[in-house]
Amino acid sequence: MKEFSYCLLLALFASSPALADQVLEKKTKVLGKEFSVKEQLGSVPTGNGVDALTQVKFFGKAIQLLSSKVDYAVVDGKIANNANDLYVNGMKVYTGAGTFQNGTLSYAGSVPPTQIDMPVFSYTIGPVVLELKAGVDFEAGVDAKLSSPLLAADLSGVLTADSLMNASLVTKATASGYIEGLARVLIFQVGAGGNVNIIDGNATVAAVIPVLDPTHPTLTYDGKLHVLSGRLYAFVDYRMLGSWKRLKDLNLYSWNGLCWSMGGQSCTALN
Repeated sequence: MKEFSYCLLLALFASSPALADQVLEKKTKVLGKEFSVKEQLGSVPTGNGVDALTQVKFFGKAIQLLSSKVDYAVVDGKIANNANDLYVNGMKVYTGAGTFQNGTLSYAGSVPPTQIDMPVFSYTIGPVVLELKAGVDFEAGVDAKLSSPLLAADLSGVLTADSLMNASLVTKATASGYIEGLARVLIFQVGAGGNVNIIDGNATVAAVIPVLDPTHPTLTYDGKLHVLSGRLYAFVDYRMLGSWKRLKDLNLYSWNGLCWSMGGQSCTALN
């Protein structure tokens, strides 16, 4: 229901670019302190699009939990292109843009390469510092295209076209995690850790409907999915000019995980 309401609001803003901000806020008290959730919808600076924000306020601190923006340009009364971004706690986690011109609809979106480090603990015993930390890395992308002479304003192109429709979809996604413990003394540190490639995959699908034989479309596909590969390692670092340099990296154990492939791609062993 909430997703449906957002769609209706987006449609309303798209048809009326210069609407004022709409704010919904709920407040209560937790342990005697105010807790509030605010949702705000408004138009972007260009006037063509929507800016949405979900904010949480607790113990006097405001956190931008989720924010998104949809922006587009209008040429001759038609939407020529659009862009949309999504932020979580101020960090951009998705960006995308699409165009529709001359019978071709294109869209590209991506989750930019993102690294999140999470210190677990740090403890000092005399000159020795003990640390345990973990983290994740991830990125993703999608690229889609649909073209057809039937979508063009001038349908005369159908008579000379080779196909009634051409469509393609390219996707990719990677995510990995690590955990690492170390002991540091002055300018040297030694430790051990492990990382796991949670997912590493890509896929390409394309479809063509020929004009001369529309009942027999052509479908091609290609892709690979590799999951849960990783390694355990040990290391020795030294500090030089304000940064840590790897002196020794020992591979203790590694495993290939599972892999599936189709089309022209093949699974390769983990080095």
